[in-house]
Amino acid sequence: MTHQDNTQHTEHKEEHQHEHHTHDHAHAHGRAPGQDDGGNDDLKRQLETQRRLKDKFLLEHPQSPLLPEDKEHFEGAHYYPVDGRYRVTATFVPEEHPGTFRVQTTTGDSKEYTRAGRLNFQVDDQNLSLVAFLPPADEPLHGNRLFVPFRDRTSGKETYGAGRYLDLNKRPGDQYVVDFNRAYNPYCAYSPYYSCPIPPGENNLPVEIRAGEKSFHD
Repeated sequence: MTHQDNTQHTEHKEEHQHEHHTHDHAHAHGRAPGQDDGGNDDLKRQLETQRRLKDKFLLEHPQSPLLPEDKEHFEGAHYYPVDGRYRVTATFVPEEHPGTFRVQTTTGDSKEYTRAGRLNFQVDDQNLSLVAFLPPADEPLHGNRLFVPFRDRTSGKETYGAGRYLDLNKRPGDQYVVDFNRAYNPYCAYSPYYSCPIPPGENNLPVEIRAGEKSFHD
């Protein structure tokens, strides 16, 4: 296994473990999709807690993707203000015949994911959809997680050009909450020494998603 392969495996493993850890703090008392979280203030408090944990991880954890020179001046990741408009209910339509899909990475390699289905939703009354994938079997929480990589019209401008990610807990039924306020950057947004999946073309949203994490480098 090459150094890049080792790096890629570590990146995915650590990133998904870290995101799951911070989501658990925010979802310790999970609500059903569509149920009110107690207003935008509660959502904001949950996300602020999650973001503080992520900043601590980025600054202090030995597996942080930050370069040493970036840690010297690190004051926290950059985010859009929390906006309830970007927390939407989606209908999940599973694939009739799930199959593997080769996702290109930022280093020109590819990685196999399983197409789980499509999430259909609206943002500002516009019908949109994203393909959700099952992570590879060698990644943590393989059977319990949906991986949703996406790009939008902020990509390459206000947000990381190669796209951002969402992780959703698999659940019974077809209703999911898709909260773009939780959209996060892959490790390659912080460092060139990682290989990260690039969202497929069908996950390029034709709208601005001005929620979640912004570009790390201005």
